[in-house]
Amino acid sequence: MKVLFQSILFIVIVFLFALTTDRLNQIEQKSPMGQNTQSGRMDDREFLSDVIAHHEGAIAMAYVALTHSSRPEIIDFANTVITMEKKNIDAAYTWRRDWYGDEAHIFIDKIDPKITMIKDLGEKDSNFDARFLKAMIEHHEGAIKMLSEILVPTAKPEIHSMATSAIAGLSQDIIIMKQWLKEWYE
Repeated sequence: MKVLFQSILFIVIVFLFALTTDRLNQIEQKSPMGQNTQSGRMDDREFLSDVIAHHEGAIAMAYVALTHSSRPEIIDFANTVITMEKKNIDAAYTWRRDWYGDEAHIFIDKIDPKITMIKDLGEKDSNFDARFLKAMIEHHEGAIKMLSEILVPTAKPEIHSMATSAIAGLSQDIIIMKQWLKEWYE
């Protein structure tokens, strides 16, 4: 079932990327970098830095789940979060370096908590999984908001593709997490 879902999600992502690539290439040729900051919107470089910090926040909470949860679903989900977010962080660092010559490391303890969205998940107890799921749902919703805000102003097809596919994946994760909350706690 999981493999089937991942295959379908991959096909949807490839389809969305194919639809938008030509238009994004036209935008990139016409849109100088930096115009987003004049309109008060986040530019791509700032976005990548915030994405790194936000992903680090998800990883931090997932590591807590690995030690505090006994549910196999939560353990698998936390491991997937850690694996995927590390790949996304590597991509964001690579783009910052390649596009802007920026090799600075992002330290999440120095970033606004509104960006990292790390929550105190509390102790290992019978309600830990519920707290974790609620925190991750909120974290995913914050990521979707951030990703949606960069879709229009970005001139980079890579960022647009990443944001589009991430929104689809995060939305599916939210559905699953809400279902777990309903099944396990209602």
